[in-house]
Amino acid sequence: MPFLPVLSLLWGNPWMRLIGVGALAFGFGWVKGWNAYPRVDIAAIERNAMLGRDAEWQTKLLEEGKIHDQRVAEAYEAGKAVTALPADHAERVRVCSADAACRDRKGGR
Repeated sequence: MPFLPVLSLLWGNPWMRLIGVGALAFGFGWVKGWNAYPRVDIAAIERNAMLGRDAEWQTKLLEEGKIHDQRVAEAYEAGKAVTALPADHAERVRVCSADAACRDRKGGR
């Protein structure tokens, strides 16, 4: 092993031993220090933000859907209350002549 004479030369010198141990301690501390720092999970933050935004929009859409359904039901009920108009002109004139409000607007002519 050709590196053993170089290693024994360096390890035999007390100053080189001090530098070597110091470098190892510094490297070990550096790695442990960076691993001790809490990592931020960006994907989880983005996922939670997206889920919160989606929940907010789903709530808004459900509210708008309820309002729309209520308006459709009201329009349906109002449409059931309106009588159908006859298709031919003579029948419309006869129906309008029978209704006082229609005669006042002159809708039968």
